[in-house]
Amino acid sequence: MPSGEVYPCREDLASICFENVNQLRQSNSLHVVKRSPDLDQLAMQHTLEMIRMRSLSHRSSRGQVLAERLNRARIDWREAGENVARNRGFDQPAVEAVDRWWESPEHRVNILNRNVDETGIGVAVDPATGYVYFTQIFAVRMKQLGQEKESYWRSKMPTMIR
Repeated sequence: MPSGEVYPCREDLASICFENVNQLRQSNSLHVVKRSPDLDQLAMQHTLEMIRMRSLSHRSSRGQVLAERLNRARIDWREAGENVARNRGFDQPAVEAVDRWWESPEHRVNILNRNVDETGIGVAVDPATGYVYFTQIFAVRMKQLGQEKESYWRSKMPTMIR
């Protein structure tokens, strides 16, 4: 696939995902999450990479998992999760993606994580296949400063990246 190919980004579908996930959270007595521009950018990068790879995966083409991608983007996080999806042929692809996440216990855990307060969403279409790809990142930022933060990173670093 040519590296200069353009993939239609679908902010309209990202907004539907955002609204539906927040409705699910509220219906389960949880606070809503807010969208974060840097998490949106990271989610879109992963979505575009999945399109280029023509693969649905939580790993990048270099094998990086979410923790490594967050660290590489210098996003100061404490807890994070990621939901990915792809579909085609649906009148409402964003609703379909969120419905499938909700039916999956592993994805539902990310949606219902009570600690999460931010999200980023990237949605794009592969024009060659018609598949719509979705990435939603859920995160809690590191709030501590100074020594506490440093000791937290030292204690967690060996176990976070697998």
